[in-house]
Amino acid sequence: GVQMVVAAMHAHTGLVSQSALNLVKMASYNCAVLVWLGYFLMPEPARRPIPEPEAPQVEGWNQVLSQLLQR
Repeated sequence: GVQMVVAAMHAHTGLVSQSALNLVKMASYNCAVLVWLGYFLMPEPARRPIPEPEAPQVEGWNQVLSQLLQR
């Protein structure tokens, strides 16, 4: 996205030097790398076990589903 903006600015104005545009592109790339590095280094959240449904509840679901499929 940054490269498209930089290319549009350069094509539209032509006033900004190519070296300044290169600096903007490099800075945006470095910021993106730092963001990904931050996500990589963050600790993974603790996982909670998912409670299993009770057997009578599952049987009720199966009965309703069977009735719907028989229609």
